[in-house]
Amino acid sequence: MEDRARISPEASFLLLMLGFLLILIGFFLVLAGLFSSSNIVGAEGGGLILIGPIPILFHGELGPLAVLLIFIVMALAFLLPLMHLLRLRKACEEGRE
Repeated sequence: MEDRARISPEASFLLLMLGFLLILIGFFLVLAGLFSSSNIVGAEGGGLILIGPIPILFHGELGPLAVLLIFIVMALAFLLPLMHLLRLRKACEEGRE
C-alpha cells in the first residue's frame, strides 16, 4: 500500500483552487444569462441528463411530474449502487471477524 502514488500537497491545493474557480465562473455565467436584456418571445429550453450510459433528453416545457420523475430516477441511480456497495462492505467486514 505504501507504493501507491500520491498527489503532492501543492498539486492538491492547485486542483482545489481550479475547481473552485471553475464553479465560480459557472455561477457568474448563469447569473449573466439570467440578467441579460434579451427580449426573445417564445424561448424554450432543453437539457440532457446522463445516468450512467443512459441519456435523458428533454425539450420544451416539462410538467412538474416529469421533472419530479427525472430527479427520482437520478437519486435512485446514485443511491442503489451506493447501498449495494455499503452492504458488500459490511458483509466483507463480518466475514473477516
